[in-house]
Amino acid sequence: MTGADPDRRTAPSVLPAIAMLVAGVFILTGFLLYQAIAERSALLITLGAQEQPLRQVQQLKVQLDAVATGTAKLAEQGDKGAKEVIDWLKSQGVSVRQ
Repeated sequence: MTGADPDRRTAPSVLPAIAMLVAGVFILTGFLLYQAIAERSALLITLGAQEQPLRQVQQLKVQLDAVATGTAKLAEQGDKGAKEVIDWLKSQGVSVRQ
């Protein structure tokens, strides 16, 4: 016997494979976290851009409600033009609060 036994085989080490797997999981986790933060940032920017138009729409709605309410009061008082406007709004399915 010369020192190396040909029948004796060594098992391959699984440590490099496990280390690569763990490194891959950490890299994937980091990438997904980066993506989530970037998407959140983009959504916050989009939300911020929508705030001013939303406020303008709300102001316009308040003004429109005031005009519609005034028109309804005029129609109650007998104004012919206001009554036609209210009747047209009702035919379109718009309810006017008084």
